[in-house]
Amino acid sequence: MNNIFSFTGNSFVDNGVALITIWAGKEKPEEVDSSLLETIAQQISLMYVEENWRKKIQFIFPNSKIANPSIPLNRKAKEYLTLLTGYIQSLTDDINNSKSTSNCIACGSRRRIFPLTKMLVPLSGSGDYLNFFPSFQSGEHFCGACAFAIQCSVPMLMDCGKFLLFSSHNEIVLLDIAQFQYEKIKTQLSTGNFEGIYKNNYSNKQNALFHIIDEIILPRHEEDWGIQDTQIVCYSFSNSNRGAELEIINLPAEVFGFLYKVRVLNKKIPTKNILQSWRAIVNNAYNKSKKDESLDVKTRKYTNWVYDGLLKEKSILGYFCIFSDKKALCAWELIELYLLKVRKMEKERIDA
Repeated sequence: MNNIFSFTGNSFVDNGVALITIWAGKEKPEEVDSSLLETIAQQISLMYVEENWRKKIQFIFPNSKIANPSIPLNRKAKEYLTLLTGYIQSLTDDINNSKSTSNCIACGSRRRIFPLTKMLVPLSGSGDYLNFFPSFQSGEHFCGACAFAIQCSVPMLMDCGKFLLFSSHNEIVLLDIAQFQYEKIKTQLSTGNFEGIYKNNYSNKQNALFHIIDEIILPRHEEDWGIQDTQIVCYSFSNSNRGAELEIINLPAEVFGFLYKVRVLNKKIPTKNILQSWRAIVNNAYNKSKKDESLDVKTRKYTNWVYDGLLKEKSILGYFCIFSDKKALCAWELIELYLLKVRKMEKERIDA
């Protein structure tokens, strides 16, 4: 009860917690107090009712205060803010009540008082809709803090046809994504140009995942990635009333470690252009496309067989070498790194 927020293992809650942490200017969730929550609630209430946000939220929180067509546009922000302030008041009451029950389904730290279904928690059960029914009942019960965090998870998503939600046991991953997304939110709020959920025009989910890792996660806190194994899970989902959809993409810790070590090796032996070679190998592995299509278009649309192999634990060694000519397409150190880190090959076999 000493802390309002902490990471829970619930992906929607944790994404919201990460964004709240960065929004509050803190380094860890446990450092967040309740003083800024009402300000955050007011800002997201005004942001979510903007058209580019509102038209996507109907596929995340269908029939909610934002998406429900029966609520006039000029009342949506006020009614949604009332919902959020109710969550905040609940967690304030819990803080002041030392004897409060600890049975929230997500954090286990406060009393569960909000029975939330798919209207407020994506993919949870609701009536006859084809969703997931935890504990064999419609929806589940959350405390005010976790219910509030779920509502704050929306800006953490990536629009890729369906929505991509990222999760990891390494909290740095979510905090780095939150920092990236918060910078975009801050720009939208300050300029009044509400672009909506981060899109970047990807239609291929696998490529979008590797883009997030390569452009957003790995460049930040590079010194921290070697400390512990980092596994990332990407949830591709839709919570539409027409039917919930969910696909899970798992990026193994071995693959993340390899991508990190590529950068380390590039710095260690800069004359061999390790990172440039790796990107060339990736760029040569896109599925067939029109000859006049740019690499930028291929990156967003087409299957990349190197990425696909890494995710499915299939060998991609053929993209490093021309076996008929016994020729490597990159420095040997990169091939050795792949064999050692991803394929788990013993050093004696690699030397052979």
